[in-house]
Amino acid sequence: MSNFSIKNVFGKGLVIAIPLGVVVYIAMKIFEMFAKVVEPISKQFGVERIFGELTITILVVFILLMIVFVLGLLMRINIIANIGKSLEDLVFKFFPSLNQLKVTAAEKLNLETKAEAWKPVLILFENKYNAAYEIEQNDTYVTLFVIKGIEISDGEILITKKEDVQIQNITSKELHHFTKQYGKGFLSLIK
Repeated sequence: MSNFSIKNVFGKGLVIAIPLGVVVYIAMKIFEMFAKVVEPISKQFGVERIFGELTITILVVFILLMIVFVLGLLMRINIIANIGKSLEDLVFKFFPSLNQLKVTAAEKLNLETKAEAWKPVLILFENKYNAAYEIEQNDTYVTLFVIKGIEISDGEILITKKEDVQIQNITSKELHHFTKQYGKGFLSLIK
């Protein structure tokens, strides 16, 4: 806490507040748009009288959840998933802190099964340290996914003999945090 300054606190707050504000603003506009579409339809069927004013809100939220669910299903198709990845990369260029929010949310919601199944490690291989995931091992060999950038999904598979590599266990939080900081913090883990 020795680096505490009001300027730092406000700067870090803005890094999160601006993209979060943009997302909230866009969500509110989408909500208002759907409310305008759903309201006349619900009045035609007399649905607005069931819960009063709350009915339209419930219907809009239900429709938005259904759209999100359908989009999630569509993301299973490779072409659409690639388009989604391209759009995501574009958004992350303008709002880099959203990527950290995405990683945190994915961990909390257990959306990324690889984070559960793969063990985060720091490896020493050919006199170089790398952040990696240990995928599997047997008595002789180990399979690793070595991270090659700031995105934990960018990397290469390394299959090597156990004796050729030194493996140090780290936490998933450390791996994500230090990788997003271009490696800053990994030195504190080297023993």
